[in-house]
Amino acid sequence: MQSRAIGRLSLDEAHQPGSTQGGIVSEGNAGSSTAWECQSRLFVVLGRSSKSIDWMGFSAPTRPIKIFNVTDEFTRECLASFPARSINADRVVSVLEELVEWRGAPSAIRCDNGPELVAEGLKDWCRFEDVATSYIEPGAPWQNAYVESFNGHLRRELLEMETFHTLFEAKVLIEDWRLEYNHYRPHMSLGYLTPAEFARTWREEQQNNPALS
Repeated sequence: MQSRAIGRLSLDEAHQPGSTQGGIVSEGNAGSSTAWECQSRLFVVLGRSSKSIDWMGFSAPTRPIKIFNVTDEFTRECLASFPARSINADRVVSVLEELVEWRGAPSAIRCDNGPELVAEGLKDWCRFEDVATSYIEPGAPWQNAYVESFNGHLRRELLEMETFHTLFEAKVLIEDWRLEYNHYRPHMSLGYLTPAEFARTWREEQQNNPALS
């Protein structure tokens, strides 16, 4: 069973009363800067907020599992947390294509220089979708702080606490944790709103003030 981004949208809606879009992941002061925040807010108005992408691995009793994570740099939403036995450039592009169907193409993606993320297939997809790429320096994960912070929470709060005997079990538990993180945890950086509440409030402001959009 393959977890799909579009499927996650309906799950997020079920956890967010009165909303028509998904929930959000956020974290503290994860490396934000005034210039980047202003740029991200501008792109959100245009419907094209920047995304951070990364993958993380962990050991399982049978075979190792990788998780491909995508976070929104303005809303801090975790748009995807996709576990698989292996993740290559084609799998990365497949997940991003589903997210584009759901949320539209981002203005840019920020990522490291891993082989899955510098492959020509991903670069071609970015050119086709008019998505800029921002590669961080080797050995400098703090330059991709939003998704790295999310990775840390996921590892400490779930991966180190559970044993996943099958890939299906990993998909179910990771998705449940993602929804809890999106909808039930207030965050200081969002004015102590949950990420879902922050997203809903922002959308309502845009609807009530058309000049902002």
